[in-house]
Amino acid sequence: MTDIIGVDLTEAQHAAVTHPAAPLLVVAGAGSGKTHVMAARIVHQIRCGLPAQSVLGLTFSNKAAGNLRARIVKELGAGEDVTVSTYHGFGASLVVAHRELLGLAEDLRLLDRAQSFQLLLDVFDEFRFVVRKTGMPLGIVGDALILKSRASDHLVSVTEIEADCEAIADDIDLPAVLRDAAAKRSELLPLIRSYNDRKQQLGLLDHDDQIAMAVRLLEQHPHIAHELRDAHPFVLLDEYQDTNFAQRRMLERIYPPGSAITAVGDDMQSIYAFRGAHVRNLFHFGHHFGALTDPVKLEISFRNGYRILELANRIQAQVPSAQIKTLLPHQGAPKGNITCFLAADEREEAQEIARLCVAAHVKDTAWNEMAVLCRKRRLIAPVVDALTEAGVPVEVIGMGGLMMRPEVVELVAWLEVLALTDPAVATMRLLTGSRYRIGVRDLAVLARGGGLLAALDQLDTMSDLSVEAYQRLGRFVQERHELRHAAKRLALVELCQHILTITGLWDMLDGDRPVENIARFLHAAERYRPLQGRRSVAEFLEWLQVMADSEDDLAEAVDGSADAVQIMTIHQAKGLEFDVVMVPGLAGSGLSHVFPDASRYQNAVTQANGLPLWLREDNEGMTAPPLTTTEVDNARARAKAAQHDEEVRLLYVAVTRARHTLILSAAHRYSGVEKAQGPSEFYKLVAGQTDLVHEAFRHAAGVEDPGLDAMRRRARVVATERARAADAIHGGTQMGFELAAPTAAALPTPAPRALPVTALVSLGRCARQFHWTHVRPMPRRSSSAARLGTAVHSWIEQRAGRQLSLFADPVEPLDQLEHSDGDHSSEPSRQRLLQSSFLASPYASLDPVRVEHPVVLASAELLLRGRVDAVYERDGLLEIVDFKTGRLPFENERGAEMQLDLYALAAVQSWGTDPTRLRTTAVHLRADGPPILRSSEWDAARPAQVRIALDDAAHRIRSGAQSPTVGPWCAGCPVRDFCPEGRSATDGSMEAERAPKQSGGAQPPGEGRAHG
Repeated sequence: MTDIIGVDLTEAQHAAVTHPAAPLLVVAGAGSGKTHVMAARIVHQIRCGLPAQSVLGLTFSNKAAGNLRARIVKELGAGEDVTVSTYHGFGASLVVAHRELLGLAEDLRLLDRAQSFQLLLDVFDEFRFVVRKTGMPLGIVGDALILKSRASDHLVSVTEIEADCEAIADDIDLPAVLRDAAAKRSELLPLIRSYNDRKQQLGLLDHDDQIAMAVRLLEQHPHIAHELRDAHPFVLLDEYQDTNFAQRRMLERIYPPGSAITAVGDDMQSIYAFRGAHVRNLFHFGHHFGALTDPVKLEISFRNGYRILELANRIQAQVPSAQIKTLLPHQGAPKGNITCFLAADEREEAQEIARLCVAAHVKDTAWNEMAVLCRKRRLIAPVVDALTEAGVPVEVIGMGGLMMRPEVVELVAWLEVLALTDPAVATMRLLTGSRYRIGVRDLAVLARGGGLLAALDQLDTMSDLSVEAYQRLGRFVQERHELRHAAKRLALVELCQHILTITGLWDMLDGDRPVENIARFLHAAERYRPLQGRRSVAEFLEWLQVMADSEDDLAEAVDGSADAVQIMTIHQAKGLEFDVVMVPGLAGSGLSHVFPDASRYQNAVTQANGLPLWLREDNEGMTAPPLTTTEVDNARARAKAAQHDEEVRLLYVAVTRARHTLILSAAHRYSGVEKAQGPSEFYKLVAGQTDLVHEAFRHAAGVEDPGLDAMRRRARVVATERARAADAIHGGTQMGFELAAPTAAALPTPAPRALPVTALVSLGRCARQFHWTHVRPMPRRSSSAARLGTAVHSWIEQRAGRQLSLFADPVEPLDQLEHSDGDHSSEPSRQRLLQSSFLASPYASLDPVRVEHPVVLASAELLLRGRVDAVYERDGLLEIVDFKTGRLPFENERGAEMQLDLYALAAVQSWGTDPTRLRTTAVHLRADGPPILRSSEWDAARPAQVRIALDDAAHRIRSGAQSPTVGPWCAGCPVRDFCPEGRSATDGSMEAERAPKQSGGAQPPGEGRAHG
C-alpha cells in the first residue's frame, strides 16, 4: 500500500491512517506497527490541510510521547509544532495553568508514591483505630492510599464514601461481611481527609490529583474545555486500554461525540487494573465518543516468529471477553522457537536460564537482546545469583532491583546503622559480612553481654572475645562513631560518599556493574526531596523502601543501553521487545500461585480498601449493596474471574515480547513455601501446545525448601571469604582493620571517589573551594540563586514534549519585558525573565532527544555522575546543552568547560556517539535579552584530550591540594568565609576587577544551580 512515512502500510494500516477526521478506534495487536500508524495518521491529516498545532497526542510515558513526536517531526520538519504529552502531564498542565480557579498554591509540587506514603504516615498518629488493629500501621496507611487512589480514579468523594459506610452500618439486615468491611473502610476516611488537608497546606499534589482536579476544572468551567477543543480539534489517544475512568471523563468533557478522536489500544494488553485502568473504556469507545464504524484491527505482527504468534492467539482464546482478532506473521517472518521446562526448584530453574543465556550469547545474541521477565519480584534474586555465578552481566530494572545488589545493600545497612533507633539487623549484616567477618562464637559472646548493640559500647569488658574479633569490632565501633559525627554535618549524598570511602566499600567494588549500581543509588539520593525541611537519613530510608516496593516506574520505558541481560517484571516490559525472552515462575496451585498470581485479587465488594462496586461506573448492574450472602459470593466470583483474565493477558504480553526465542519455565519449589507448588495451569497450557512448544525436561520436585539451600550456599561463600582473609593475614598482608587503628581525630579525610561532575568544575576553579565543598563539606544555606536555577530548570524540563507550552501561564515577550518599569528583583520576576530568555533561544522550538538524562563516567580512580540538562538534534549534530542561570564565567576561570566536556565524553563512551557529530553548548540565560550561547564542536581527537584532563584532575584530587586560586570568582564562592585569601581579595585588592557584563542585575554571582 501507499508509503506515507517511509514504511509500506498494510491494507488495515492504510485504512486507519486515511480514515476521515471522525471518531475511530484502532485495535492494534502486539507488534503490529502501532506507532507507525499513529504517526502516519497525524502526518496524513496535516498534509490534508490540518494545522500541525491543532493536533494533540496523548500516551502514558514520556519516552513514548517523545518517540511519537520524533517520527512526526522527522517527516514534516522541526517547524511543525505537534503537541504530544502524557495523560497525566496533560492533566497537570491544566491544573497548573488554572491553579487559582482551583484554589491551589502558586508553587505546586508533585508527590511520588513514596512521598504520599510518608505524608500519610505523618498524619497517622493523629487517629485511633477501633475496628482495625494498629499493630501494622504501614498496612493501614497502604490501605488508605489504595482507597484514596481508587476514589480519585472513579471521581468519588470522601463524603460519598462516608455516607455509604454509615448507611451500611445502620442496616442490620445486610450480610455481616459487608458491615465489617464498611466499618473498617470508615476508619480510613479521616486519615484520607487529613492527608488531603496537609497536601493543600503544603502546596502538594499527588499522582491521582492531576486528572481528578482537571476533570473538576473542566466541569466547573466549560469555557476552558471549549478553548482546548478549539486549540486541538484532532486528538490521538495511545494505549487507550490502560486509561481509567477519570482520564476518560476528562477527555469526554473536551471532546463530545462526533469529535475527531482516534483511540489506539489492545484489550489483550490491558494489565493495569490494580492501578485503576479498565479495559471497559476500550470496549465502549463507540458509545462514549460516537464512533459510527467498526474498529480497524491491525493483526499483522512485524515483531514475532509465527510460532510465537500462534501461541499468543491460543492464549487470547482463554479470555472469553477478548475482542476477536488473529495475530498473523509478516511475510518472511521466522518460525520462532518456544521451549519450556519444569525444574526441581528455583535454583535449578535459575541455573538453566543462565545456561541458556550463555548459549544464546555464544550464538551471537547480544546480552541486552535477552530479557528475563518475572511475574513477581521475589523471582528476580535467584535468577540474578545464577547469572552472576555464570559470569553473565546483569541489569535489574527499577529501584527494587537496585536495592537487591550486594554493594547497595551494604551501603543501605550503614545508613540504617546511623539513622534507625534499633539497627540490630543492619548491624548484624555488617558484622557478619566480608569486611568484619565476626563468627558465630564471638557473636554469642556479644549476645551474652546484654545484646549486640549494648555489647558494642562496652567491648573492653568482653574478655571472651577472640583477639581478631576484638580488633575488628573496635574498628567497626570507631567507624560508626566517625560516621555518626559526619552524619550531623553532611548532606545526604555527601554522607553516602563518606561511607563508601571510610568503610572501604569503594575498594571492594569489583567490576563496572557494581560501580554503576552505586552511581545509580547516589543519583537517587541526590534527587530525593523531603516534604519539609532538611533531608534526613531516616526519611530517605523510608522513601527507598516504598519506592523499592512500588510500581511507579511501570509507565516508563526501560533504557536498556547497558550490554547486560535485562531483568524486570512483566509489567515493566510492556512496550519492549527482545530477541530472547525467558519467563520463569509459571508455577503454583491453590493459594500458592506464582503465575497466575491470586494475591493481587481485588474485590470491590468486601475489601475495606476497595471502592464499593455500587459507587463505581463499572458496577455490573449493582447499584446498591448486595442483600444476601449469595449475591456477595457471586460478586466475589466475578471479581476473581476478572482478575484471572488479567493474568492471562499478562502472559500474552510476556509471550509477545519475544522476537525469535521464547523460553517459559516453572519449578516445583520456591523459597518460603513449605510444600511443593508444582506447575501452574499456565505451564500446563503452554506445555500442552506440543505442535508449537518443545518441553526440554520435566524433573521431579526437590526434597527441601530452596531457601534453606540458599542459606547454606551463602554460608559457604562467607566461609571462603574468611579463609582467604586469614591466608592474607598469615602471609603478612595487613587488611587495614586487623591492627589497632589511629583515633578518629587522627584519620586523614580522603577525597571521595564518587563525585558529581560539577565537583571537577569547582576543582578547576580553586582547589580550596573543592576541598571545603566536596572533601570536608561545610554547612551552607540555601541561596536564592540556587532556588531560582532549580525552578527555571524544572520549567524547561516540563516543557519537553510540549506539556506546558500551550497551557501554562504565558511568559511575556522579551520586548515587553525589556521596556517594563516593573520591579524584577523578586525571585518570581527574575524567573519569568529567564524563562523569556529561554523562549528567545533556538531550543524553545525543539524537543530534546534526552532531557535530565543521568550519566555515569568511570575512570581508574573516579566515578563521576551527572545529569545532562538536554540533548538536541540540531544542524545535523547531536548537541549537549547545559542551561545556566548564574553569571558568565570569568576570562581566566579554569574548569568552566569541564562539565560539558565530561558529559560529551560520557556520550562517546556510553551512548556510542561519533565525536565528530557532537557539539556542546552552555546556554547562559539572561534577564535583559536572548541568552548567550558558548558552543564547541568536537572532533575525533577531543575525547582523548578530555580523558587527559580527567586523569590530571584525579591526580590533583589524590594529592590533596588545598591551595586557593584567587580571582574575581571569590566574591561568589560558597566557602569564602573559610578562606582568608578569598576574603582579602574580594574585600579590597581585587575590587577593581569585574566580571563580564551580566544579566541586568537579575542574578547575583554564583553557580545558580547545583547541577550534575
